Amino acid sequence: MDIVTATAMRDGFRPHVFSSGEPIARGSELRFDARTEVKRPFEVFWQIVNTGEAARVARDLRGGFDAGDVTPGVLSRYEGAEYPGTHSIECLIVKDGLLVARSGSFLVTIV
Repeated sequence: MDIVTATAMRDGFRPHVFSSGEPIARGSELRFDARTEVKRPFEVFWQIVNTGEAARVARDLRGGFDAGDVTPGVLSRYEGAEYPGTHSIECLIVKDGLLVARSGSFLVTIV
């Protein structure tokens, strides 16, 4: 399983497909698309980890597992780019109560 596309969107700018670790402007809206070969039915979870002083002060370091929607086609997650620093996102697939696939960490560097 992989995060196949990460897109940053800002008012007045064209959407920008970015790579893991590439700097992204604060205030952008982010979309992550993942793909898996696991056969349905399954559950999808996203783990978002915020780091840095701004996220700590806002009490938004996160790190838990957020349930995602399982829809036909690609698995997507939207996030805001609020806090400067390097953060991560990972997609996980659970089937019959067992973790069967994970994307690995995709790094998001907010400047």
